[in-house]
Amino acid sequence: PDPSAFEETPKAPEHRYTLIGKSLIELADREVDHSQTLLGARWLCRGGSALFIGASGMGKSSSAAQMDILWSCGRAAFGISPEKALRIATFQAENDDDDLSEMAKGVMAGIKDELNETERDMVRENTLTVSLPSCNADLFLSELRGFAKDWRPDIIRIDPLQSFANPRDPDKTMDFCHHGLSLIAKELGFGIVLVFLQKTQTK
Repeated sequence: PDPSAFEETPKAPEHRYTLIGKSLIELADREVDHSQTLLGARWLCRGGSALFIGASGMGKSSSAAQMDILWSCGRAAFGISPEKALRIATFQAENDDDDLSEMAKGVMAGIKDELNETERDMVRENTLTVSLPSCNADLFLSELRGFAKDWRPDIIRIDPLQSFANPRDPDKTMDFCHHGLSLIAKELGFGIVLVFLQKTQTK
């Protein structure tokens, strides 16, 4: 027969992922890897994320600063203990430098007597605040990987999430959080704390 009379059979699409699962018995028998824990009893692990929610003016940023100061020198904050002294970088787009200074001064005034000089040096070494007042999500993600490779943070804090992703656009929020931020965190082994600005209810 004439070969030209036959159409080529289309190839089956290639699979991008191999789905591998575990039985519940296998999961029950395996040991939990506690070396991946950053905060609490697996409250936050490397590659994982936590959401810190509060309304405007309720003290989210001040509370976050207190957490970072204490966690960065190995102390508990608000009942949550770090596994070790953690390196924490905050990327924020809500406060100017004077706001940040007033906030840091206020937090330090409340706990300064609790910290010895060694712990103060640890806070100085292990915390970093980067202000990004006009940085879009794609640019931030492209810069984050290089920063994390160089600075080697244990935790990245985003304050607030709405500066990089609009919750009213679930597709873009999913791209930023799940397909962008989470993948980088898993690749480079840090945890994520997302500060979420909750709108107050008006009557």
